[in-house]
Amino acid sequence: MTRKAPAGFVRGNDRLARMLDRPGMQDAVADVHAGMQEMDRAHVEGLADIRKAGLLTQQQLAASMGVDQGSISRVENRDDMLLSTFAEYLEAVGARNAVLVASINGIQVEMPLDRFRRSAGRQDAAAP
Repeated sequence: MTRKAPAGFVRGNDRLARMLDRPGMQDAVADVHAGMQEMDRAHVEGLADIRKAGLLTQQQLAASMGVDQGSISRVENRDDMLLSTFAEYLEAVGARNAVLVASINGIQVEMPLDRFRRSAGRQDAAAP
């Protein structure tokens, strides 16, 4: 038994198709996609640059983090990562008191990354 869609209901794929039919929309989507790819490229360069600023090779960083070199390569080439992984990466490179900064409505908000380290979380959980 199939249920009838409520009046006015539009399937998501149909709605997307209609949106993409709007003049200029496909170009706008392509521009956003290209921008996302550029950010991904900049992210990869950024992590490698951070490691190089710490005067470390992938092999040296891997040894410091207790992983293999391939793991470091995968982290540096990921599209995204957990904040805990990023915090541990920064700590292993030698960064101290790393802070993520975002500007929201003209106000700079800082979030210390130390609290996201997995090892920090375990220490907090074990504390009385």
